Amino acid sequence: MSKSVSTGTGVSNIETGSSMEQIRMFLGVHIGAGFIKEKNDEAYRELLSRALGIGMSVLKRDGGTGTAHEAVAATVRVFEESGRVNCGRGSNLNIDGEVECDASIMYTTVPSAPGSPSGKSNKSRRSNRNERKRHFASTGAVKGISSPITLCLKVAQAAENGLLSHGRVPPRVLVCKGATEWARNNGCGNLLTNPESMVSVPAFEKWKRFKRLLQETDQPGIQIDTNKKRKVSGFLSPSEAMKKRESCETVGAVCLDANGNLCAAVSSGGIHLKHEGRLGHAAVHGAGCWITNNDSSISQLECATSVSGCGESLVEVHLAKDCATRAKQDAGNLDISQFLEKTFDMYPAGSPLRNAGVIMLGVDRENGRLDFSWGSNTKVFAIGFITDVDKNPKSIIDRKIHNVTRTKTYKLT
Repeated sequence: MSKSVSTGTGVSNIETGSSMEQIRMFLGVHIGAGFIKEKNDEAYRELLSRALGIGMSVLKRDGGTGTAHEAVAATVRVFEESGRVNCGRGSNLNIDGEVECDASIMYTTVPSAPGSPSGKSNKSRRSNRNERKRHFASTGAVKGISSPITLCLKVAQAAENGLLSHGRVPPRVLVCKGATEWARNNGCGNLLTNPESMVSVPAFEKWKRFKRLLQETDQPGIQIDTNKKRKVSGFLSPSEAMKKRESCETVGAVCLDANGNLCAAVSSGGIHLKHEGRLGHAAVHGAGCWITNNDSSISQLECATSVSGCGESLVEVHLAKDCATRAKQDAGNLDISQFLEKTFDMYPAGSPLRNAGVIMLGVDRENGRLDFSWGSNTKVFAIGFITDVDKNPKSIIDRKIHNVTRTKTYKLT
């Protein structure tokens, strides 16, 4: 069903749906807020479904012992290895024609009970809220890493083990060559690959096209009107070409496992023709993904977010953290579309800095409720989700998401 909500900036649509089925586990994903050609919808839906199926199989392992962070890493890795979306092998290329990836992961664990595996507890998932601990790690501008999200998880898990020898503090954020060396020296050599193997054919063709446009624009004596739709040497003007590109930006996931732990993650190849070494929101704490703390004095809701958009502006506003925090303060009654409008009203209309999309998981353990919400200010937002009781994943190429927030509600066992 849908309802109209009046806000200080106007009226937006919030569409809600509920399920009477009781669930224990949930996994939601996005492959970016941007532009997708309709002829490719089926291929993207298949990719979403395949990734969700793999992630849920991890959660259901051995009767539901799989962790949220294991499932999210496995899910996002499918996207990174697909070559179809802007992360891993499908990443946009930088100005020099290279792949440089950003990624981050945040998750919670419960201190082990005597005789229990790490991260497991013999207590009720509803009674151990205040014992949950958050973990975070990110990688930025990495080259030659086949799965940046897997490297993030390895870095986070290594940090869980505490201080290194002689009291040294383990890293949580690794960039560029340092990330590659850490992988090589910490049992992640299987993630190392030839940087050239990360370049997909579609990304390379786009890079050649955009580089040609830049070169023509920069040649003395050649005037190109970038504000009009017209052909130049067989190409559209630079501004029009960039608008027409098929680009989904960041991919990400949010998850709840059977033990009640949450995870959120993002992975991205960044924007087209970025400067070498540029970091986007996917590598920055609080910008790309977030899980709220356990402060029940604000509300009993716990939120996990994963976002997509232009990294420069998302870093500036710490979108993932701000959105999750606001949702917790509003006890889950946040209109994502209006939140995005207010957040990015500092940027001029039509600017790529305004583009953003959010998926959010809201968990109310005390009342046994889970909400999965998504919203975007772009024309298209590709998302999907699955529960432990679903026979098949739900994959949606949402072409009516602009200024709309959608929410799916479930009962938690």
